[in-house]
Amino acid sequence: MLSFYLSMVETDEERDLVTRLYYTYERMMYKIALGVLKNPHDAEDAVSEAFIRLIKNLDKVSDVGSGKCKGFVIIVIKNVSIDMYNKRKQDEHLDIDEAYDISGGNVEEDFIEKYDADVIHNTINSLKDEYRDILTMRYLYDMTIDDISHIVGMTYDGTNKRLHRAEQSLLSKLSEVISC
Repeated sequence: MLSFYLSMVETDEERDLVTRLYYTYERMMYKIALGVLKNPHDAEDAVSEAFIRLIKNLDKVSDVGSGKCKGFVIIVIKNVSIDMYNKRKQDEHLDIDEAYDISGGNVEEDFIEKYDADVIHNTINSLKDEYRDILTMRYLYDMTIDDISHIVGMTYDGTNKRLHRAEQSLLSKLSEVISC
């Protein structure tokens, strides 16, 4: 796959950058995509799509080992994976009998859990990018505030305040959605 990505760039400098990106982040990207998509084939497709997006934005990548670069890669793969998940969800048309084992599962509880997760997911996606990204890094990828502060280029206290504001914004929007 690396040879395909290398064929998309023109200079030796860009080839070196793509190679370093690939060997540094490919496994991490796959794990993130698999966590969102829950399917190895879809995760591989997401990684491929994310690398294509990264190559189109190579000007935003400088130091492959930096926290800023890692944060950029995480955001790209997360967004690609979520887009694929949402597309797949829209395309799914399962018969209720196929989706649940009537004899062993509780359809009502499963539906409520899925509905709650969808409400939270959609509400998070409706937040400003800076809030959505910081919540994703903190709670989905379990990153420390210190790591997040390096990625977003803010102080620890500034990052902590932004995280608090993001949580407050999420709670406010969720209370609006739930009360409707």
